[in-house]
Amino acid sequence: MTDSFSSIGNGSEIDVLLAGTSSVTNEKSSALTGLYSGLRDAKNFYSLVVGCDMPFLNPVLLNYMASQSSGFDVVIPEIRGLIEPLHAIYCKTCLPTIGKLLKVQEYSLRALLPRLTVKNIPEGDINRFDPKQLSFYNINTEADLQRAELLLDEEGKVL
Repeated sequence: MTDSFSSIGNGSEIDVLLAGTSSVTNEKSSALTGLYSGLRDAKNFYSLVVGCDMPFLNPVLLNYMASQSSGFDVVIPEIRGLIEPLHAIYCKTCLPTIGKLLKVQEYSLRALLPRLTVKNIPEGDINRFDPKQLSFYNINTEADLQRAELLLDEEGKVL
């Protein structure tokens, strides 16, 4: 799917990086500043942007999302009427719009999206590839981590 990986954070969040990765730090920590830094430094025209707390990404779903990206600034899943901006594909064409928002100290991803050409991936399409919707599972607490571990078999594959 890709030959490059970047980790974006405010510096304190970046503890360990995989070999051959790059990192970007931001003084003002927000998803929008991270997105701007990541897109600016990305080698590719399109970038997959996901939260670092999403352990069950589905490569087949991600490939489907990538196949829908032509002509759009953003390809974003929609689950139960809610969008998933940190499980989306963003294009470098977003950079000027993000830059304008950052200039006026607007740091919300949700403020960005209405200004872009967005392709929503409906829940029905998502369910074809990820019927349990585990791609969107976040680990934010110890209990979340324990539940995630229960979803894995002995080889670390999702049950």
